[in-house]
Amino acid sequence: MMTLHQRVVQAKLVIDQQYDQPLSLDQLSDSAHFSKYHFLRLFRKLYKVTPHQYLTRKRIEAARQQLTHSDFSIADIGFRVGFQGVSHFNVTFRKWVGTYPTQYRENTRQQLEQAQTQPATVIPHCFAQSYCTTE
Repeated sequence: MMTLHQRVVQAKLVIDQQYDQPLSLDQLSDSAHFSKYHFLRLFRKLYKVTPHQYLTRKRIEAARQQLTHSDFSIADIGFRVGFQGVSHFNVTFRKWVGTYPTQYRENTRQQLEQAQTQPATVIPHCFAQSYCTTE
């Protein structure tokens, strides 16, 4: 028999594995065999965020990876990570990351390119000063 903690962890694993699917509080609480209000309380107590916040964070993390390492369109990425519409993806991404997905992609790719072409410019100054002396 699973403990309360294990049941909440099991629901978290559902989010981790199916973040790109539509997931409701009802589905998650059912997977843990709790009422949705009891599940919400236990999840928040254990992870310090609501299940919805955790799900959103997983989706944003996946979107950041895809924006950096793929050429899928912004709309495709939004749908691939589980957002139901492009505008919702854009607004949510900006709220969590501080910039829109398009800007994030451009900035990240510029930083990666700069790191490859001019590695000394992305080394923190204090580190570079200590270890990168020119003689």
